[in-house]
Amino acid sequence: MSYVDFYNQAVEYYKTKDYKKSIDLFFKALTYNNSYLLYYNIGVCYLELNQFKEAIDFFKKSIQKNRFFDKSYINLAYSYYKLKNYKASYRTIKEAISFIDSDHLKLIENKLYKIIILGEFK
Repeated sequence: MSYVDFYNQAVEYYKTKDYKKSIDLFFKALTYNNSYLLYYNIGVCYLELNQFKEAIDFFKKSIQKNRFFDKSYINLAYSYYKLKNYKASYRTIKEAISFIDSDHLKLIENKLYKIIILGEFK
């Protein structure tokens, strides 16, 4: 099988919510292509499985490969948030904003600021 075969199969398993099988196939695709998108997709699968610590590892790897892919930062921040590490969540978004101009990131930063600094938990 090729990279494209593994990747496409992983996506199909993701769509059926078989995240563990999807992770396995994304890992196989990694042997052909060390892409930030593969790390990101593995992280998303771990998010779906509520395995936030594992998700964090893969979003960080995705960012190391491409620091301009804002979805990795957003999901990394979300993973920290789900672990109640609000400060790490906020720092992640602040870091992303420092070199990615994104209204979406700024909106997330504002919401996290209200939660962390102002204590507006809702």
